[in-house]
Amino acid sequence: MDKVKKYRQIVRELIYEIAERAQSSTSGVETFVVEDQEKGHYLLFKDGWKGEDRRFYGCPIHVGVNAQAKVYLYYDMTDYEIGQQLLDRGVVPDDLVPAFQPPSVRALMGYGIA
Repeated sequence: MDKVKKYRQIVRELIYEIAERAQSSTSGVETFVVEDQEKGHYLLFKDGWKGEDRRFYGCPIHVGVNAQAKVYLYYDMTDYEIGQQLLDRGVVPDDLVPAFQPPSVRALMGYGIA
C-alpha cells in the first residue's frame, strides 16, 4: 500500500472511531463523518439540539491527506489529541502538518511544514 492510501486509511479509521465514541456520549446530537475520498478530506460533524434551546452545529475535526502524503490537521476542537493519535498509528512527524498554525510557526514545532 502506498503512503497516501495508508495515511488516508489511518485518518478514516480514526475519524470513524471518534464519531462512534462521540455519538454514544451526546444524546440529541447526531455525530457523523463527511469524507471526500478523492481529495482526501475527512470531517467529523455534529448537528442537533441538547435540551430545548442549545443548538449544536459544526465541524470539530477536519483532517486532510494530500497527494504528496502530507497529513494536514486543519482543525481539532476536541480532547482526543488527534495529532498524537495519528503519530501513534504510524504517521511520520515530518508528514504531519499542523495546518491550524501559520507556516512560520510550523517550522519550529518539529512537524511537517507543508
